Amino acid sequence: MVLSVFFTHCHPVRAIIHKPSFSNALSLSRVPQHLLYAVCALAAPLSKQPRVRTNPSRFAGKLFAQEALSLMFDGAGRLVCEPDLATAQALALLLMHDVLTKEKNTMWDTRYAGAYSLGSMYSLRCPHTRSRSCSPDY
Repeated sequence: MVLSVFFTHCHPVRAIIHKPSFSNALSLSRVPQHLLYAVCALAAPLSKQPRVRTNPSRFAGKLFAQEALSLMFDGAGRLVCEPDLATAQALALLLMHDVLTKEKNTMWDTRYAGAYSLGSMYSLRCPHTRSRSCSPDY
């Protein structure tokens, strides 16, 4: 499964997601779709599954990234999903995917990634990422 590849091989990026909490929420179907797609986007290039593989492999996550972005932004580039921790995590993962593919997605502008992530954290009332009040509730 592509999700397990993320936690096995995507160090240090995986540190932004707490695996036990994520796994539990996944089993309860409580992980937002945009976050699932973002995780898969980063993990897909490392997958051995033939239906996921591409040549070059770094583009294997492109469809996942595009789907995550379409769930998160409208046609004008405005964030349409809830500005919460899952959104901040998805944005950080998508930014990393963008950097690793060395290709800009048609819907994604890396100049805004940090602003959206920080805005999401601000809406959680988290002054910095080390705040214990920022732990995921999924």
